[in-house]
Amino acid sequence: MSQQKLPPITHYHLELFTQLLTASELDCTETIVVLNDEKHYLPIVQIANEFWLTSALIEQLKHKQLWQALPPLLREYLAQIAQTYQERTDKILEEIHHCCQLLTANDIRVLLLKGAASILNGTYDNNSSRYMVDIDLLIPQEQLLKAQQVLQQDGYQEFTQPFDIHPHHHHHLPALKRANSVTSIELHYLPLKYSLSNMLTTQQAWQKASPLMISNANHVEQLSATHQFILAVAHSELADDNYRKNKLNLGQLHHIYMIARYFYNDIDWLAVQQHFERVGKQAILITVVVRLQSLFSLTILPELGQNKSLTDYAERQLTRATKRYLKQQSDFGRFEAMIEVVHGYRVSVIRSLYGGNDCLSLAQGYFRHLYRHLSKLIK
Repeated sequence: MSQQKLPPITHYHLELFTQLLTASELDCTETIVVLNDEKHYLPIVQIANEFWLTSALIEQLKHKQLWQALPPLLREYLAQIAQTYQERTDKILEEIHHCCQLLTANDIRVLLLKGAASILNGTYDNNSSRYMVDIDLLIPQEQLLKAQQVLQQDGYQEFTQPFDIHPHHHHHLPALKRANSVTSIELHYLPLKYSLSNMLTTQQAWQKASPLMISNANHVEQLSATHQFILAVAHSELADDNYRKNKLNLGQLHHIYMIARYFYNDIDWLAVQQHFERVGKQAILITVVVRLQSLFSLTILPELGQNKSLTDYAERQLTRATKRYLKQQSDFGRFEAMIEVVHGYRVSVIRSLYGGNDCLSLAQGYFRHLYRHLSKLIK
């Protein structure tokens, strides 16, 4: 018997999904009808699962008073996922408290980065809505090895997964993990990888850091609201290469949206604009601004719209990225994924991952990268 195919994801499903994630007004009667139709709710759930936004979707379905109107089977399925997300988040919170308690008790300064800060500082009404893989901690470089030793003495061990790449000039130490923990700890001495350090320097991060209380007796720090936004954009569009690849990464865009929405009145938007202009990345900022407006109905930095050429380009790129995402379900989409692997063999990529400027070092880097991909293929 042939396997039944899932209904295809269409532009309508993408638009409805992003509307469901935001504070946008919806026609509840029409939306209820749509969400009771399998050919519509299955693509919505598929998008949510792909970008780890299922818990965020559930939160908004309840907020919009659509939850009880869903088909019982769908509600049961989503409720199970929500429980799994929450249990995992609770364990991550325990891990954050534990490792921060160890470090601060040894007079080590700790600043929570990215998701570790967001699930504690109020960015998300429901902290399980922010799915995270690891806990990123910024540590002063002179205290980095001491922090590593403190955690290792408590039973943390280096944690690597098959086919992990550890770039030669990395911005954090190898990940550490306790036995039976659901997540690992990354001790950073730079907020971003070395090649992007001009986007947000360590000095800037520490100078503008603000207190974050994670328990009655445990105080750590977080980036300023302005720097949290800058880091989220730089990490998504540059570190994860979404801008160059023109990828529609709804998970990371949603995180940027949540930071911008929660800290809207605390972010120095002029400083954000000037910062991206100063480092020559204004096009990336405008791309994000256009996507937040188009996908999540959030308007920030409206004056950037006066740069018509970059705004028009960003809008065209969003159209292309959306079409490309919809094609990913086809054989052509899989071919495009193979092309991305080939792009990973560019000289600049190999040098950033494996180091060296001479021909021999470059050849060794190519060999190591090829060996990694062949090993993954065999596995």
